[in-house]
Amino acid sequence: MREERGQVSRAPTMRNTVRNTAARSAEIIFVEPESGADCVMSLREMRLMRHAKPIIIELYGYCCTALRKTSTQTRFNYPTRLKNGFEGYTSDTVVAMQNLPTVSSSKNCIDFGQADVEAENAERKIPETLCLTNHSQSDVLIKWDQDVEGIFIITPTVTRIPANQTALFEVAFNPDRTSSFFARDLVGDVFVKPQEDRFGEETLTFPAITTVRLIGHSFRVYSDGWIPQYEIPHVVKMPPCVPSSPTYATFLIRRYGHLPLMYHFVPPASSHFVVKPMMGIIHQDYQIIAVCMLPGNDDKRVYMERWAIRFNGNIKSECFIDFQGYTEYADVSFSDRNTVNFASTFPGCQSLQQFYMRNVTRHVINYEFINVTPELQIQNRNGEIYSNDIITHKWLFCPTTLGDYEFDINCILVVLKDGIPVGPNVCVTLRVTGKCESGVLVSAPDELNFGIQAYKDTKELSFHVFNLSPVNIYYKMTCIHCNWPIGNIKRDVKIHPIADTVVAGKDKIITVLITPTTPGFYEFFIQYFVRMSSDINTDLILNQIPRNICKVSCLCVLPTLKVTDLQCYGSYPVSKIFLWKLMKINMLNILFKDLQPGTSQTFYINFPAMVLHSPKVIVKLLITNVAAISASWNIKKVQLCSCRPVVNTQGCLKFQRAKYDCLHRKVCSIQPKAGNLEPREEIWISLELRYLLLGQTETKWDLDLGDNRHIFFIMIIECLSDSDKKLQVLNGTHFKFQHVYFGEKDPIYQVCWVLNNTNHTIPFSINPRTMYEINQEYCYKVFSYETPHAIANPQTSVPILLKFQPRKLGIFKGKLRLTLGDREEELTLEGESSLPHEPATITEYVPSEQSFEDEDIPIYFSTDCINISHIATHSHVVKMIMIHNNLMQDVLAYEWKRHETSEIIHVEIYPSKGLIKPRTVKSFHVTIYTKGYPCMIDINIPCEFINTSQRRIYQRSVYILEGLYQELKGQFTITEKGISVPKLPVKILEKPLPFYKAITIQCSIYSVEDKFLKVSLMEELISAPPKGICIEENERTMTFGKKDISRASFIIEGLLW
Repeated sequence: MREERGQVSRAPTMRNTVRNTAARSAEIIFVEPESGADCVMSLREMRLMRHAKPIIIELYGYCCTALRKTSTQTRFNYPTRLKNGFEGYTSDTVVAMQNLPTVSSSKNCIDFGQADVEAENAERKIPETLCLTNHSQSDVLIKWDQDVEGIFIITPTVTRIPANQTALFEVAFNPDRTSSFFARDLVGDVFVKPQEDRFGEETLTFPAITTVRLIGHSFRVYSDGWIPQYEIPHVVKMPPCVPSSPTYATFLIRRYGHLPLMYHFVPPASSHFVVKPMMGIIHQDYQIIAVCMLPGNDDKRVYMERWAIRFNGNIKSECFIDFQGYTEYADVSFSDRNTVNFASTFPGCQSLQQFYMRNVTRHVINYEFINVTPELQIQNRNGEIYSNDIITHKWLFCPTTLGDYEFDINCILVVLKDGIPVGPNVCVTLRVTGKCESGVLVSAPDELNFGIQAYKDTKELSFHVFNLSPVNIYYKMTCIHCNWPIGNIKRDVKIHPIADTVVAGKDKIITVLITPTTPGFYEFFIQYFVRMSSDINTDLILNQIPRNICKVSCLCVLPTLKVTDLQCYGSYPVSKIFLWKLMKINMLNILFKDLQPGTSQTFYINFPAMVLHSPKVIVKLLITNVAAISASWNIKKVQLCSCRPVVNTQGCLKFQRAKYDCLHRKVCSIQPKAGNLEPREEIWISLELRYLLLGQTETKWDLDLGDNRHIFFIMIIECLSDSDKKLQVLNGTHFKFQHVYFGEKDPIYQVCWVLNNTNHTIPFSINPRTMYEINQEYCYKVFSYETPHAIANPQTSVPILLKFQPRKLGIFKGKLRLTLGDREEELTLEGESSLPHEPATITEYVPSEQSFEDEDIPIYFSTDCINISHIATHSHVVKMIMIHNNLMQDVLAYEWKRHETSEIIHVEIYPSKGLIKPRTVKSFHVTIYTKGYPCMIDINIPCEFINTSQRRIYQRSVYILEGLYQELKGQFTITEKGISVPKLPVKILEKPLPFYKAITIQCSIYSVEDKFLKVSLMEELISAPPKGICIEENERTMTFGKKDISRASFIIEGLLW
């Protein structure tokens, strides 16, 4: 059966190329032997590959007459498998003591050289011997394959080798033809003595295989008839290896021509290299040869050997190959002589140090750093480094305690071969040094004052930061309020650079930009935190207290306008003081000051009612920019009516233009409509009021103050018909008393004026029932009045005397119903009691200074208000005022209107009438007489003016026109079209109308007898309240007795005084 091995297991010969990422397939067929006998077969196929490990395929086959399918596989026993790769391929050549096979051969190849075919010469040929050694602990059976051609004969073919014994075999070479090459792999099956299992069944054991290569030729001695054609490398360089660790390589023997090529390697006497196959015949284009180098224990040793290779068995066809190899252990070198020096580091920070590691060997080395202290942070603690490669390491030094640091870090190296560690570990020590020191940053200057800055206006300042310490400081700056938090400093303040590094002994410029978005005083500290490293995205040191480095202050202001003066002239017989209060200028100034960006407010102004088609009234407001920055403004009209624009055609080209021409727009006009004021600059704004529409007319104006701040003015102008009989409360329908001391025995009266702007006498009255209901709610007489009814003459005003008398702290309110001619009004009364006793005075601000810069205003008073505080009843006081004629050429005639309020006050002004020349000043003597009512009163004294120069021109034009009219009265011309009357050559001039200006007199009139009279607490506790006091919510009442009153009197007097 052995001679049929080639038929039983057959593997096709493969000589091909496998390209990158490609694949090849091979087919292996197991053929039943012709004898049909039962047998077990083993075969080992080894495939060499260039630049790759060999592939070892072990084939096992079993053939029997009757196949039992039950538990057949479990009765097979396989031999020890060879390792894949070069180690398994050269296992029969290099026998290691630690990995002995079952049987080893003394020779794995035999070259018989030249042999003759003649019988007589063949008989003289000495056979070769071969020894097999049994390394196992049991007997083995050796069965050799037989050469069916009889060329190579081994004897004995079957033998048994006892345990740990050796057997001798003879191999003879008998060529059967001349001038031929002969080669064969002699295969021997090694059967270990079978053992019975526990069931007594015989186990089928596959044999191990041992192979001997046999070659020889039958050419004549020194024959030159067959010249070899080949190509071999002259030098074969082995891959790097570690001492005592084998390394492998492959090279090619290329054959040229069509004849086979026989080769045989001849090693030196002493060698560290092994070649397989050592001999053979090349039938194809090439033969792959594997080389193994077995180095010693020496480090950094070079191995060089010259081997001979003989072709076709002819010594003349011999050439040489040099095998070269180098062994070395794993080794790397570090920069700075294996020393890592860190710079001085701030506590808690990270100091980065870069150093390189170079692989100075030919190996791939795996490295690992050990003995790493907590102060070091190593990113790549282990990894691989290739031959002659350089890796840059970045280590972080993170100390937390001040002082010097020194420690050793060990780097463990091991060589990697195909990813598997090879050889011993090598340790390289790095010396690491560092220092931990502290430091602070200082700034110059240490305070930045941005001064006054406009809203949303960006301003930039800078300061220097110095690092006088020996360490680098990685800072991150923030802002924090140092007083009352004004503004969003995270949004409004920008610091550049906000995070950076100040090198030791250096400085850096820090730029601060402020764009304030909240009016007010910004005051904050710029403070810095220390970051862990120079990377601006790193975290801050934990649990650190920030340091203030610079104080920053800035005053953000909004462009603020203020009405600082008011002038009025026209048909209004009202003073500047009354008009100031009527237009609520003080509230408007507060609104100008407090209006925030992005907000809007609506402001209502009620002008006094006038008769329809009364002469126009001009009100001038002096607007001042009180802020330290420029202020711009513009005002535009908001249409409330449904009137459509009128299209007008202009010019010869008939251009069309749409324009609003309705009376609603003429009722109120404002000039100018826009402006820009520098700090403290002033401008007059004129309001022109025309009484053209009957009833109430509202006009709306949008005042844009910039920064998206808007004030919407709703101006209400009321026109009365000739038949209307309506009175108007001059101060509005909400009357607020000045503070009254709650212990005042008899407070003085306060005055509310009722205005009659019609040409009729109109009565008014107070509903006493409403006053009673108010006092009934508070359980005593809080509010009272003196004049329940009166008559208002045309173009005059009448006072209503009201009194507020509180008996406890708090705010008191009530609604009083008034009958004002043809209509009724509700007057809201509001008063607040005060604890400290102060004499009542006029506290509302009204400007008293005068400005003569506006030429459009014809007349000015030296003062618009005469303020007399604490004047006694039935007395008088004398004052002086002056009137300035602001016209350049015209003469003004004046006449003071006598004003007397019965039983309250009487005012006389001398001279009462006269003329004022242009650009001159006229003085007046004012005598004020008080009567029997103690009260706080402000009274208007109007003065009527008329331009006598214009009146004289007007009268002259009237006389001239009258004379011309008399001359042309009888002249006419009769034509075909009718009678033509000649027209007057001169038009009648507009008649000058009188205008008014009033002065206000404010008086605080007290009675001498009760000016400092206080309330007796005992009397008040007895007399008030008129009914029982409810102590608890369950309405259970309690009344004080005489003893309780005495105790309560003592307690309350102690609390109050």
